[in-house]
Amino acid sequence: DASDKEIRAAWTKVYEGMAAVCSGLGEADKSLEFFQKSLDLNDNVEDAELQQATTYTNMAIVFDTQGKYDKAVEYNEKCLGVLLRELGPNDLRVAKTRGMFLAIWQSIRKRWK
Repeated sequence: DASDKEIRAAWTKVYEGMAAVCSGLGEADKSLEFFQKSLDLNDNVEDAELQQATTYTNMAIVFDTQGKYDKAVEYNEKCLGVLLRELGPNDLRVAKTRGMFLAIWQSIRKRWK
């Protein structure tokens, strides 16, 4: 019999996958709903914090594509906070997340040209 933790971990991955499919189909709001469901189940999953950081990054990307730059920055900051706490400032994932701020800024510049 699968434990509650294993079931929650499986559903977290299902929701992440559904969010990715919805995002690919241009269904940003639905994608964000599935990402949020994944976060809601994430409490008891192994490596929950790092999974949460990944979900925050994915949500930031969706917000960026929607032109909701304030939300994109907010979720990228959440991701960065988790990564700094869990991995420290010298991890490559921290550098990539910092680079995401540049990508958001570039999206803002393109929009206002």
